Amino acid sequence: MEVDCEALAAAAREAGAGQARLMDAAGLVFDPRAALKCRFGCPRYGRAWTCPPHLGLSPEQIERALAGYQRALVIVSPEAASGQRAALAVEKAAMAQGLSFALALALCVHCDPCVYPDPCPHPKLARPSLAALGLDVAATVKPLGLEVRLDPEGKLLPAWYTLVLLD
Repeated sequence: MEVDCEALAAAAREAGAGQARLMDAAGLVFDPRAALKCRFGCPRYGRAWTCPPHLGLSPEQIERALAGYQRALVIVSPEAASGQRAALAVEKAAMAQGLSFALALALCVHCDPCVYPDPCPHPKLARPSLAALGLDVAATVKPLGLEVRLDPEGKLLPAWYTLVLLD
């Protein structure tokens, strides 16, 4: 199926992203150390519906499911909220183009903090982050000429990365 990638990138920019770049989904880099960083180092671990261990899928199931995708649009945003808005806008635009399996991966910040263990009030908008699924964000975006940088307190600089799986 022919995809209008420029329209998807425009949807990302309209939702607040700085830029968006198409990549081959075979370039997604999985690393089991991402799960360690989630568990030991992230205050959301075990406290959010879209974070481990609440995903309900094993790393093998996640990797197998994501292997079915051919392309992904990497979205660069100034912070998590605009990244989530942009990723969801692109997911919706991709589905409108006939890509019924389009899936946004973006740290969910609709409720900050998450209402877990209460029921999620936004289940149609909640998505897991790249790291929650075991993706090495830095290694995934590096071939696109992008770089993950952190300040001394571990905050991402100057950008937040999300992506939308396409197909």
